[in-house]
Amino acid sequence: MTKAEVGYAYRLPIAGPLGLALGGTVAAYAKPAALEAAYGKTPVSWTLFSKLAVGL
Repeated sequence: MTKAEVGYAYRLPIAGPLGLALGGTVAAYAKPAALEAAYGKTPVSWTLFSKLAVGL
């Protein structure tokens, strides 16, 4: 399996040392034909996330 993934996070300062990041990723996979029955013809996955940070 080969995976290609791209993503982005947007950082928002909240107050003082607190910060929030909101983002997501999308991944596409290249696979051997023998795995098509298990994973489908063009498998793709995605993730949405948020991150609360204190300090740097």
